[in-house]
Amino acid sequence: GRWQRTWRIGVRVAVGLIDQAAVIAPVKLIMRPGNHDEQTAFFLGDLLDVWYRHNDMVEVANVPAPRCYEQYGVSMIGFAHGHNEKPSSLPMLMATEEPAMWAATTFHDWLTAHFHRKGILMNEDSGVQIYTMPSLCGRDAWHAAKGLMHRRSCEARVYHIDEGPIAHLTFNTVKGVTA
Repeated sequence: GRWQRTWRIGVRVAVGLIDQAAVIAPVKLIMRPGNHDEQTAFFLGDLLDVWYRHNDMVEVANVPAPRCYEQYGVSMIGFAHGHNEKPSSLPMLMATEEPAMWAATTFHDWLTAHFHRKGILMNEDSGVQIYTMPSLCGRDAWHAAKGLMHRRSCEARVYHIDEGPIAHLTFNTVKGVTA
């Protein structure tokens, strides 16, 4: 469809999901630019920040940096789209970019998304786990031509404030790998 229609639908879906989640618990949105949507992701983050400016249940972190970090209890979570960094460099980036947070936490996870398919890489030397989150996006002509057929799904990771990562939830689309 036209980009204008896609934008409007995307904004309405995001607001609807955030509203539903904010009824249950406080929501923190962490906006990360990707390799195809650097400007759009920032614009969406700013729009949502203004939309929820008077809502104490929703916080928007819309920092234009390629990576950001959050501490939740004993867990340090790094967020990056994953198209700029080599996976092998992520543990050291985490430790050097936020040394105080690294020292104050027991569990160190990265959440990336660039490859549109689920994956887990654990660096046994540092104990850092790197998760490539799956994607709901369909296959376009380029992905189909390359034979890149991912399962269309999304995941939520669950962290306990004192026990670290404790679960993950997966939602698969009904149509699986089709576009």
